[in-house]
Amino acid sequence: SPLDNNGAAIIDTAEQNFTIQGSDNFNIMVTSNNDGEVIVELPIGDYTIEQSDVSEYYLFSSISVTNQDEEVDVFYSVASEITGTILAYVNETATTEAEGLPIVLTSGDYTFTTTTDTEGNFSVIVPGDLEYVLKASSEAANLGLGRNVIPSDSLLVELGDIYLEPLITVTGNLYAYDNTTEWNAAHFNGITPTILAIDENGVEWDAETSPNGEFILELASGVYRFEGAQPEYNITPLDGWNVTTYVEDTMVDLTAMIEPVEVEVFVCLSNDDVEQCDENYPAFA
Repeated sequence: SPLDNNGAAIIDTAEQNFTIQGSDNFNIMVTSNNDGEVIVELPIGDYTIEQSDVSEYYLFSSISVTNQDEEVDVFYSVASEITGTILAYVNETATTEAEGLPIVLTSGDYTFTTTTDTEGNFSVIVPGDLEYVLKASSEAANLGLGRNVIPSDSLLVELGDIYLEPLITVTGNLYAYDNTTEWNAAHFNGITPTILAIDENGVEWDAETSPNGEFILELASGVYRFEGAQPEYNITPLDGWNVTTYVEDTMVDLTAMIEPVEVEVFVCLSNDDVEQCDENYPAFA
């Protein structure tokens, strides 16, 4: 529980109800005991535990269950309400409300969603001690937006009017080793790397490559950095790429410099089950 200025607990953690959610629609309600403890048996996997109806505070955390008993502490934070109105330009001077548009706020592995009403308004309550990326897009109208939101433990964060921007289709190809060898997932155990496009505000947009290295991103005009999401694939980043409606600005090529791995193989010519090749003759072939 959070503490007041005198060091006393603000929230009585005894006999509180919590929701635990996992994959495959796993969802159970649990209640804490008099000591604020929740004791529950869960299958191995990843879960979220949530309680959002406690005055001005919000408990939301993720837990991982392995094949052994776990003891984890979860904490309340300030419940921050984030509000705004999503609008789209009809022409250069007129706008319209974006009705029924899905809104997604992410912070690391946490995701919170809501939908705009008939006037384009939205409201969502999130833990106030995290930093978020807000995204919204309309595939039908090919419009979208992305922005950073930092509540800083504020009870109310009013974003005001937010305008959707026209999206540009950016296509790309991932090459291996040089800019002529096409990526072939069959040569790399079926790996299809993820490509990130990072705008000037640090908002990330991602796309998974196809088995032959192609990828497609829907981006607003602006300057981006293109890079690989997985550092082990050593994809050379592309900085300062200006995405515009010009055809040459909508085609991006990247190269993965996969580091070779040296493998030493010994072959034993023997019908016996042995651990070392030098116990047989011939020892190597």
